[in-house]
Amino acid sequence: MTSLRFILLAGILATTSLLAAMPFALALSSRSVASYTEGLDALNEGRWPDAVSTFSRALDQSSDDPDIVLARGVANTLAEDFPRALKDLERAKRLGLRGREPELWIYITEAMSGIIAHKDHALGGAPRGNAPVVISIPGHVAQGRDDYSSDYGSFIVQRLGMEY
Repeated sequence: MTSLRFILLAGILATTSLLAAMPFALALSSRSVASYTEGLDALNEGRWPDAVSTFSRALDQSSDDPDIVLARGVANTLAEDFPRALKDLERAKRLGLRGREPELWIYITEAMSGIIAHKDHALGGAPRGNAPVVISIPGHVAQGRDDYSSDYGSFIVQRLGMEY
């Protein structure tokens, strides 16, 4: 499963994540930018635990930058550390990250893990007993707007959220 996820994600994350680094790079120290870029490289190479630790180092150098928190949440999701991923993704939203990308990744993390962060994300409401949970990912989450493209959103939903 890991090699399949790497092949599917490598191209799309390389482009999207590197572009995401550009708008806020001037606000970070050069050490933070270097660590963030190193984390993106690890993420794109499928070295997800390395990406998590490198993004953590970048956060130590820049405090609470929401873009870095989001990147670490994505890396934690791909490393299958779902509880930490959900914490980071929720934190990125609280820190005021613009756009819907944290919400996209929260849905995906819930679908991959079966952990429900928001009871309205589960099909039929909150889980009942030990029954398997089905996450209902709304179509508007996959559709692009000014925050990410439809190709990116659909790819993440269909290749990770639905196939996992």
